[in-house]
Amino acid sequence: MSFNKTEVHADAVIIGMGASSCLLLLAMDRRGWLRGKRVVVIEPLLQQLPQKTFCFWSSDKDSIQRDLKEIISDSWSHCEVMRGQSLSMSPYQYHGVESSVLWQHTRSVGNNNGVVFIEGLVDAIDEEGDKKKVHTAIDIFCSDYIFDSRPPSFASNDAGFYHIHQSFVGWFVRPKTAHFISDTFRLMDFEIPQNGQCQFMYVLPFLDGRILVEFTRFGKQKIEQQEAQEMLEAYIGEHFGDVEMVASEHGCIPMSNARLELSGPKLTIPIGTRAGLLKPSSGYAFRKMYDHAERCLDELEKECPKAFVSETSTGPKSASRFAWYDQLLLHILSHDPQQGKGIFQTLFSKVALPDTFQFLDEKTSIWQEMKIFSRLPKIPFLRAAWAGCSYSKMFHPLSLLILSSVLVVMGYSTFMQNIFGYSLLALGMVAIGMPHGAVDHLLDGGNGLKSRAIFIGQYLMLMCMMGVLWYFVPALSLFFFIVFSGWHFGSGDGYVWGLKSSLSWLWGCSVLLYLFTTHSVETTSILSQMNISFEVSSHYSWILFPWLLLALFKRNLAWMFTIAMLWVSSFLPLVFAFGLYFVGQHSWVGWQYLKLKLNKNSMQIWWNAFPFHLGAWLLLGATFFFHMELSSWSEYSAWGLFFIFLSCVSFPHVWMTHRSFAK
Repeated sequence: MSFNKTEVHADAVIIGMGASSCLLLLAMDRRGWLRGKRVVVIEPLLQQLPQKTFCFWSSDKDSIQRDLKEIISDSWSHCEVMRGQSLSMSPYQYHGVESSVLWQHTRSVGNNNGVVFIEGLVDAIDEEGDKKKVHTAIDIFCSDYIFDSRPPSFASNDAGFYHIHQSFVGWFVRPKTAHFISDTFRLMDFEIPQNGQCQFMYVLPFLDGRILVEFTRFGKQKIEQQEAQEMLEAYIGEHFGDVEMVASEHGCIPMSNARLELSGPKLTIPIGTRAGLLKPSSGYAFRKMYDHAERCLDELEKECPKAFVSETSTGPKSASRFAWYDQLLLHILSHDPQQGKGIFQTLFSKVALPDTFQFLDEKTSIWQEMKIFSRLPKIPFLRAAWAGCSYSKMFHPLSLLILSSVLVVMGYSTFMQNIFGYSLLALGMVAIGMPHGAVDHLLDGGNGLKSRAIFIGQYLMLMCMMGVLWYFVPALSLFFFIVFSGWHFGSGDGYVWGLKSSLSWLWGCSVLLYLFTTHSVETTSILSQMNISFEVSSHYSWILFPWLLLALFKRNLAWMFTIAMLWVSSFLPLVFAFGLYFVGQHSWVGWQYLKLKLNKNSMQIWWNAFPFHLGAWLLLGATFFFHMELSSWSEYSAWGLFFIFLSCVSFPHVWMTHRSFAK
C-alpha cells in the first residue's frame, strides 16, 4: 500500500534525543529561540530510551553549573584515586546527570514550547531546490536547520589512527545495612583483576542512598555480560555487603581518533558524537556537548543557514598537541592495554587533581603538560610516540631528506658513498622496489588458472611491446616512458597528498624532468648509450619552485620535505637521486596502498610477490648477460640498459594498476 507523504515545515529538525539533542533544546529554551518556532524531534526509541549516567566537572564560575542545576542529580567535591585516599577537587566539583531526569526535563520544556516529539526512523535526508528535507515513514519535514546526532562511522583503514571501546556495565544498588553517604566518588579503582586488559570500577554514591557501581574497560575487547556480572558481584560483596538491586545500565562509547565518515550530502549540522565531541582518550563529552549547543545558538541567532551548515559540517577540533596526546594513549591502550593501570594510577596520584581535570579539559599550557608527562611512565609513551611518528605523513619524507643529506655529506662518488648508497639501493629494490609492482595479479582479481594465465600473457605482451618500441624508436620510447611514469608517479603522490589527477600527472612529470635536468651530463651520457642523441639542458632545474609555492600555500609539510629531498639529491649521482625517489617515495607509497587494499601485512605481500619479482630479477640478469656478450660494457651503458628494462616491466604494471583503480 502506498500513499502520499505530507510535507511539513519546521524551523528546526533534531534527529535523535541523546544528551547532545537535549542540551541543544535546553539551550534553545534558555535563549528564547523556541518562542514562536516549530521544532521537530525524531527519535526511534522515544518511549524506551536507555538508562545512562552523564558526568562532567566544573567550577562555581562555569555557566554550565548554573544552567543545568535543575537536572544535576548529585555532586561530589572529593575524589578517591587510590583506596582510602580522598582528595579535594577544589575549585572543581564532579556532577552526575541521570538520563531519565535529563529526558523528562527536556520533554517538559519541549512540550511547554510546542516542540513536536515523533517516534520513528529517518529514512533519508535530501535537498530539492532550496529545501532540505527529512523523510520519515509518514511525513517529510522541510527545514533550514537539521541537527543530526545519529552515531557516525569511523574510517577503518587510516594508518596511525586507533579505534577501541569504552564498554561498561553499571548496577544501581542500595545497601541493606546502613552505609555512610559521602561526597567522595571513586573515579578509577584499578584494584580488580586486570586479565590483560585496562579495566576498573567507577563508584558514585548518591544522596538518596543508591550507589552506582560500574565495571568499565578501555580496549579492543568489549565486556561480556557474564564477565561483568561476576566482577560486579565480587566487588559489591567486598565493599558494600548485601545490597538491593535498583537498576542497571550498560553501553559502549567509541574511543577513536579515526576520521569520521559521514554519509550523504552535507545538509545537516552534526551534534554529539557525530560532531567529534567525544574526548578520544577518556570518553567524556557532556561538557563539550553543552559548549557546542551554545555555539549552535550563536549561529542560529544570525539566521544564516547556509553559512551555519558550512561552518559546522565538522565539530570543534582539539588543538593538535592534545590530539597527539590522545593518539599516544590510544596506541598504548590498543597495543598494550595492561599498561593503562600504571599510567592512570600515576596520573591521579602524582598530579594534582585540579591540574588533571584542567588537562582533560585541554586548557593547560605546554609547561603544565611537560610537568604532567614527566611524572608518567616514560617507556610506553616513547614507544607510542615512535609509532605515531612512523605513521605521520611527514615522517617518511623527512627521513628521506635526512638520508639524502647523509649521502651528500659522504662526498660525491666517494668509496663510502658508493658502498652505503648501493647497499641501500639494492636492499630497497629487493624489499619493495621490485615487489611493489609484482602483486598486480592480486589487484586484477582473477584467481583461476585461466584468469592467471591470461593475466601473465597480457603482462608479457605489454613488456615485449615496450621492448620492441625501444629497439626501433628509442627517442619516442623515452618520451613515452616519461609520460606514463610521470602519470604513475604523480598518481601515487597525489593519492597521499589529495591532488587532482591532472595536477598529479604534472607533478610526476616535473619530478622526472628535474631529476634528469639536474644531472644533465650523466643523463646525456646514458642516453647516448641508448642510441638517443640528445643533449640534456640544465635550464629546467627551476621546475620544482612553483610546486614548492603550492606546497607552502597548502601547508603540506610532507610535500615540502619531498621537494627538499629532491633538491638535496641533485648533489648526488643520478642513480642515487633516482633511487631515493623511486624506492623511497614512489615504491613506499605504493606499498602502503597495497597493505590497505589487500588487507595484508608487509611479509604476506612480499611472499605473494616473490614468484613474480624473482622472475623479474632473473630476466634482468639474463638481459645483462646477453648485453655483455653482444656489446662493450660501461657504467653508462649498464644504467641505460637498466632504465630500458625498468620501463619495460613498469609499463604493464602502470597499465594494470590504473585498471584496478578504474574498477
